[in-house]
Amino acid sequence: MVFYHSKSLIEEQLAQQLKTRFVVDTQNIFSSTPRQQAEIFANHTTLLYSSLDLSLYNDISSYNTELNCIDEMIDAIQQKSNIRKVILLTYPASYINSENIFLRHKGIIEKKFYDTGLEICYLHVQAVVNPFQKMHNLHRLFYQPDSNDYLVPKDSKSLIYSVNLSNLMEIIIEAETHAHVGHFDVFDEIFDLQTFFKNYSSADLKRVEPLYLYFKSYMGKYASPSLLKLFLRKEARMYSYRTEKEFGVKLNAIKPVVHEYYESQDYKVSPVFGTKGFKLST
Repeated sequence: MVFYHSKSLIEEQLAQQLKTRFVVDTQNIFSSTPRQQAEIFANHTTLLYSSLDLSLYNDISSYNTELNCIDEMIDAIQQKSNIRKVILLTYPASYINSENIFLRHKGIIEKKFYDTGLEICYLHVQAVVNPFQKMHNLHRLFYQPDSNDYLVPKDSKSLIYSVNLSNLMEIIIEAETHAHVGHFDVFDEIFDLQTFFKNYSSADLKRVEPLYLYFKSYMGKYASPSLLKLFLRKEARMYSYRTEKEFGVKLNAIKPVVHEYYESQDYKVSPVFGTKGFKLST
């Protein structure tokens, strides 16, 4: 198996776990050359592709960089390769004609792999967690290193569909060893945004007015506007019953876990713009 990923910590852990079951050649999406790809693909039959570090999409140039990398990858596969199957970790509600640039980008990636004619197993994944280490792929998207806390939009209606790293690994193993093709939602827990971070993060959490987060976003100090919108809108529903039946797993995600009481204070934007930008005030 060749595993191309975005070098997030959670993907590195996934690679290490997969190596206990397969010979896995790990590659960075944004650094491999076409020549390297041609040599790599000649020795494997399955490509696992993942870009779980959503913070990479804060830089608009990363969209074209990733698409160029995929074009080179597909050229290498089609010229001389033993690749017969692609396992693609994609994002829920990805659609090539979406108005959201991030979802449209993910939809374009899905279409590029579909057009290869290979067997494709699409695994729709939003959040991947390692509960023991409180690690997840949304960390860099919301974390503020200067203040050592997470900023999340106040009154967000979005739900987070998360999957335990070990369960994701088992589904990938099943997809690798059996003829599973098509689209599958992958999650085993459902949280509102605040509860997700409360359960799986060790840093403090601040709920902030969305307007302030948009200011930070446009100044390049927060998640990009297209990604921020994903966590402000009502969630795209995901369903696990088809995945459970197809892969023979029990995911047990029935209803969302929503916080009943939140201890931390809410924050809002001060109307005063100082030398260091907009200020948070309680």
